[in-house]
Amino acid sequence: NDDGNWELFFDNNLIGFWPSNNYPDKFPSATGVEWGGEIVNEWRSRRHTTTQMGSGYFAREGIGRAAYISNMRLFDENMNLYNAPNGLKVTMTNSKCYDVMDWPYHNQYGRYITIGGPGYDKKSVLDRL
Repeated sequence: NDDGNWELFFDNNLIGFWPSNNYPDKFPSATGVEWGGEIVNEWRSRRHTTTQMGSGYFAREGIGRAAYISNMRLFDENMNLYNAPNGLKVTMTNSKCYDVMDWPYHNQYGRYITIGGPGYDKKSVLDRL
């Protein structure tokens, strides 16, 4: 906003606030944005956790099964709202347990990604960590 503070809104509700006095350089703009999901993996059994992400379905299964983040948009330096660009950099730490899909613009969902997975599945012969 005009006083240099950064605010994050979801459905017109303020859910994040970063006061400018906490940052001496006043960070006038961001150099990156991240969307995604996380789980905690403490490797207690010397293998990946069985904790699922989202609904437990892989992202490649799409909306209706996998968790998703839709209508991903940003503001430019003039406060003009625009859709997140196509071709986002997609990273995941263990694609056998979780994945992420970057989808093209959709009339209902805008720019969106799907995320998720079952975690470690002892029945999977592909999961050799």
